[in-house]
Amino acid sequence: MSENPLTKEERILQSAISEFAEKGYKKASTNSIVNNAGVSKGLLFHYYISKKELFITVHQHILDVFRNELYEGVNFADRDVFHRSSATTVQKISSYIQHPEFMAFLEQLTHVKDKEIKQRCQVQVEHEQMVVYNKLFSNIDYFLFNEKVNIEKTLNVVRWTIDRISQEWFRANDNQFKEDSFGELENDIEEYIDLFRDVFYK
Repeated sequence: MSENPLTKEERILQSAISEFAEKGYKKASTNSIVNNAGVSKGLLFHYYISKKELFITVHQHILDVFRNELYEGVNFADRDVFHRSSATTVQKISSYIQHPEFMAFLEQLTHVKDKEIKQRCQVQVEHEQMVVYNKLFSNIDYFLFNEKVNIEKTLNVVRWTIDRISQEWFRANDNQFKEDSFGELENDIEEYIDLFRDVFYK
């Protein structure tokens, strides 16, 4: 039998993601988590002092994976803000498609009643948004814009448009991130990006 290449802590995290995604925070069992991870319960609480801390750690882990995939999927050498905006949305949704368990976990989070968990996870999200935003909009070539354009308002219009296109695509696919129709979303976004480039650039 081949040895599991994951560390014990990684196995705990992987098992916890599956357990929380399937059962939610309240009904999730630490016994199931350790059994599926092949570790002792004492080791679980050596790494994480409580089920609550484990849940919050899983949430941060998911955000970390999404951020890392975003950084890998977006070409930061391209200083065109429209390219970056469209690439960001495409990569985010690609990650959602590739990680259905993560999405199930995040759906379970919306049903959590524990105020501390909700507050701490929200702080994690807000921090993540700030870090990613600063990365995405650094080293942008703003000289591409027409001199009369209000850049801040233009970027808001671009963001709102891409968000709306993504939401409509999501609803049209029965509120699911479907891989087989992902190309349609990419094409729609690119059409609008081309339009924005014609309107707002020199």
